[in-house]
Amino acid sequence: MKMRRRTLMRGLAAGLVSAPATTMLYGGSAVAAGDAPRRLVIYWSPNGTVPDRFFPQGSGDLTSGQILAPLADHADDLTVIRTTFGGTGDHKTGLPFSTTGRTAVIQDDEDAGISIDQEIANAIGGETYRASLTLAAQTKGNRRGYISANADGSRNPPIKEVSSAFEYMMGPHTGGGGDDGPSDLVARRSVLDTVMSDVQSLQARVSPRDKMKLEAHLEAIRGLEQALDGGLVACGDGNPVSPDASFDYEQRTRKHCELIAASFACDLTRVVSFMTAPAGHDNTGFGFLGVGGDLHQGIAHSATSGDQGNAASDDMAKIHTYHAQQLAYLIDLLKQMPEGDGTVFDNTAILWTNECSVGNHGHTNIPVVLAGSMGGYLRTGQYLPEELSSSRDYRSILATLANGMGHPIDTFGDGDASGLASPLVA
Repeated sequence: MKMRRRTLMRGLAAGLVSAPATTMLYGGSAVAAGDAPRRLVIYWSPNGTVPDRFFPQGSGDLTSGQILAPLADHADDLTVIRTTFGGTGDHKTGLPFSTTGRTAVIQDDEDAGISIDQEIANAIGGETYRASLTLAAQTKGNRRGYISANADGSRNPPIKEVSSAFEYMMGPHTGGGGDDGPSDLVARRSVLDTVMSDVQSLQARVSPRDKMKLEAHLEAIRGLEQALDGGLVACGDGNPVSPDASFDYEQRTRKHCELIAASFACDLTRVVSFMTAPAGHDNTGFGFLGVGGDLHQGIAHSATSGDQGNAASDDMAKIHTYHAQQLAYLIDLLKQMPEGDGTVFDNTAILWTNECSVGNHGHTNIPVVLAGSMGGYLRTGQYLPEELSSSRDYRSILATLANGMGHPIDTFGDGDASGLASPLVA
């Protein structure tokens, strides 16, 4: 179902302080304080890690390793897991297993099964404007560029460009210009401007706590719009240049985090998959980190477990430290948004996963991080180096997340029934 832009934004303005946006629009029941919706993000980075710079060291501090250090302020909200995937130990079997729990070898024409984000979206997605959101900071035009798949085996191509992702979630402009085009972005300038009278009326009526919530949500949406509008530059006869032309990998990663936060704050969706870069991709550069060469062949395949003298391992550690920084940024955004007696983050779980254990393949000691309690459903602040170490255990992690999202299933993926991951359940 598509909404007119002004209808959508009126719903957003109302939903910021009372009920979810789509509830206001479609006549559902308001969400009571303390009964906020739960949310899930699959945060996916490629090519394994450097294990002894990722997993907690002797102190027991979850973020004592170099790579997880940026998450230190959120250590009490984390669970760090060593696990195992099914498959042959490489990208083409690890990628589908990471989100589907199936050991299929990925080919362009092969059904690798439904991914956990779509399993959940099919069950609860009707409650929001979008059943799910699928993003990527870098894409690839084959199966290694997809982590989200449907029950019929079809894949969900992730949205890479910031402007397209923003329009997908915030609604198309209907007052002129082309669909999703640069002139459209120029014409609308700020979707918030169209509802500022509604917002000002709300600010005058709500409690101080709800006013703070409204202001935080407005700031998130305004920040995204300013980023898009700020990227528009005039050239030639004044024709605008699309803002996504100036957004590189670093900027896209950050802006996608901001869009996730704004979408959750407005309850436009509750399920997101975000692939930072494709598995085994040779065109993702990290020059902004001082790292030369591509992530896959040039760095990942040359990295060792943790040799301090190995330049490729040093580069891998820098790259995944960067991905940890972006995860910390997303958590910070969600924690800044009050909801009920807590924050949006309190009702969210983020699964950080990938397809290999180290840069040069492997399916044992897979690094996994869970962030957030999903409304108190999950335990946090723990390191599980052995408790969930099998491929069956990993499938139980996926099933547990589905249960936490209100979709009760006993198992997920292929193989014997996995049940729930009891070490995770509070």
